[in-house]
Amino acid sequence: MPGGPALPPPPDPNVIPQARAGIPKPVYELLELKCSQCHQYGQRDPSGWGSVLDLSRMIAADIVVPGNLEASRLWYRVAVKNNMPFNGDRLTPEQKGLLQQWILEMKRPVIQPRSNEDILDILVSDQRRVGNNGDFRYLSFAHFVDEGRTPEELKVLEGVTNVALNSMSRLPGLIRVEAVDANRTVFRFRISQLGWNAADWDEVVRFYPYCERSDRNEVRQLYNRLDTEAPYLRGDWFFATATLSPLYERLVNLPATRLELENDLNINIEDNVRAGRVKRIGMDLSGVSQNQRIIERHELRTQDYFWWSYDFADRLLATSDIRKNPLGPAKVVGDRFDSVFSEAGGEGIFSLPNRMQGYFLTNAAGVFLTEAPTVIVQDPRRKAGAVQNGLSCLTCHTNSGMLSPVVYDDIVKFAEEHRADFNAAEIAEVRKIYIRNGDAVLRSDSARFQRSLQALGPTVTSLVDTSGKVEWDPWVTLVGQYESKVGLRGGAIELGVSPTQATTLFRRATADNEDALPLKITDALITRNEFFCRYRVIVGQDVRRNANFCQGAFENAQLTAFCDQVNAN
Repeated sequence: MPGGPALPPPPDPNVIPQARAGIPKPVYELLELKCSQCHQYGQRDPSGWGSVLDLSRMIAADIVVPGNLEASRLWYRVAVKNNMPFNGDRLTPEQKGLLQQWILEMKRPVIQPRSNEDILDILVSDQRRVGNNGDFRYLSFAHFVDEGRTPEELKVLEGVTNVALNSMSRLPGLIRVEAVDANRTVFRFRISQLGWNAADWDEVVRFYPYCERSDRNEVRQLYNRLDTEAPYLRGDWFFATATLSPLYERLVNLPATRLELENDLNINIEDNVRAGRVKRIGMDLSGVSQNQRIIERHELRTQDYFWWSYDFADRLLATSDIRKNPLGPAKVVGDRFDSVFSEAGGEGIFSLPNRMQGYFLTNAAGVFLTEAPTVIVQDPRRKAGAVQNGLSCLTCHTNSGMLSPVVYDDIVKFAEEHRADFNAAEIAEVRKIYIRNGDAVLRSDSARFQRSLQALGPTVTSLVDTSGKVEWDPWVTLVGQYESKVGLRGGAIELGVSPTQATTLFRRATADNEDALPLKITDALITRNEFFCRYRVIVGQDVRRNANFCQGAFENAQLTAFCDQVNAN
């Protein structure tokens, strides 16, 4: 995979994460050995249905149907068709017997999903308790309860919500959401405490397809009090969407160029480079790029930081060789030095006012990018492998904030050992700006970030992996679950009906709607984009024909044009 890191190694089968509870160790080991190479979130998921090590995802996609062998797609492929694993030996009779027993003994009963009205009732009751405050909003994971997810899975939701919301805040001070339901899956927060206003929330709602309007008097009063017909959004949708462009830069208030960001933060990178007021580190290998990389620290506010990276597309280019050309960029100091590099792009990681972290990708000209070219950096946990500003950064930087390089490159040592290749001024500049205690500086900034996580309390600290692991697994899982393909069980619950009800409804459907959900084991699963774009059609034609949708929701012109294209294919 040129230009990017190797795919992450499969999980240690001797360590079963809590979120994977429900998979006995022998089964986990078998799935890890035989299936996980092609079924993990990201580039290891060519089929698109998610992770074979995530039981809730498998159940939602009908990969396993608790107690029903014949309806389980896993069994159909490994035992009936006997054409999986795709590579390697097929399962032995003993291995098939292990899976058979597991599926037949699996218990996750289907309950009647709660309706939109049920969730609104929770909000109405909460508003009666907390009084009249127009900037309260809610995020709901109530459908996770209806899916029968484990207590371990539900427990992580509050912490993930606290981290993600604070990572999009514009203000000093951290917020903690309040759970307003017995299951602790519906969370209240104040948009004003994040520096957002009603217009920001309304912009988010313009991307949201799942909002159905209620005409009940007490709910209308709720709408009037909060000045929105979308007082709550699904939490999984919100985090998989609001941490990507264009909503991430809207909520964090990011500008269109690096120069504008510098002005907002009251720093000047080029002036600092010219004056040598930077702490620079060279690396031969980082966590996202196989090319060389330079990162440099700029003082932002008291004890806060702005790290900027210089990234390269081809390590074979002379101007991309940071040992031979450690000074630069050429456009900044090329008039003073000969040994200068020319970067292909960069990434900014900076302290937000609340000392969480903000993220900013650019091209070589300093223009904001929603995702980086894969020839420069890659994120193997994203389907297309691209590093996407916001979401990808939260994946890699939430456990520890600033990360230490995989392989340091001692630029000072190289310059001193090759004095003949540099003039005296260049040697002096390298000594001045390249620090020899880079790991200690990175760890110090990491500790600052981790203090913010600790201030958010045990719901967050319990989710942070301090073992040195880069990826933040709860985030990868939550986003991956939402983005993966939709099966009968998962799709039915999202629609607010049971799988049995969905089957009855869609068998009566019009020709245009016959593929709303996969009713048979041989039907293809529905992509998230297909389900997302057709949700209103599915609801309006076949599920709740009297349904009305919220004013202002799902009205973004680019999104509706995208969905028109999806529906046409």
